[in-house]
This record gives sequence, structure tokens and C-alpha cells, in this order.
Amino acid sequence: MDLGDNELTLTPIPGKSGKAYMGSYPDGKRVFVKMNTSPILPGLAREQIAPQLLWTRR
Repeated sequence: MDLGDNELTLTPIPGKSGKAYMGSYPDGKRVFVKMNTSPILPGLAREQIAPQLLWTRR
């Protein structure tokens, strides 16, 4: 999946939800994209325990 406006390439991450992706920018920066995530994940990302999150609206 490729989002041309930001040149972000999304790669599905295997799992039970089917709604997790690794996003990669051309400069090598990576983000974790998860749809309908639990409220604890942003807290873990803020404390740098989980990867940086990319927030989107439905």
C-alpha cells in the first residue's frame, strides 16, 4: 500500500487483528500504524517503550 501524498509506504504486520502496519518514509524513518488501537499504546509510545505512532482519522 502506498500513500503518494507523504510518500509513506505501508507494510502489513502479521497478527490477529489484521490492522497493524509498519510505515516507512523514503528517508528511512519508520512508524507504527495501528487502526482501532487500545488506549495504552499511545502511553507506551510516549514513554518510548513502543514505536512512534502515526495517528489518522477514519
